[in-house]
Amino acid sequence: MKFTRYFSYVLQNHGTPDINPEEYSRMLNIIVLENKIDLLEQIQKRVRHADRKHYLSADITQLRNKLNRLTMEDKPETLIKYKLKESRYNN
Repeated sequence: MKFTRYFSYVLQNHGTPDINPEEYSRMLNIIVLENKIDLLEQIQKRVRHADRKHYLSADITQLRNKLNRLTMEDKPETLIKYKLKESRYNN
């Protein structure tokens, strides 16, 4: 949830970043993916059946791969700076 927490911090302390809609949409997708991963991990902790845990683990891995592609496996601070820069050059 590091991206979600960082984006929330940016919004609270600096307001909405001036980025294009495409980059903003990616930010929201990152937040949704992090929340899905967190939810599945919580469910996985409570599940007792090995088969169900395996399926949840596979789903979590798939979502983490998507998250890594969207975040470019970078830190939240670097990612937001990149998105701001991309938005300035694409406008």
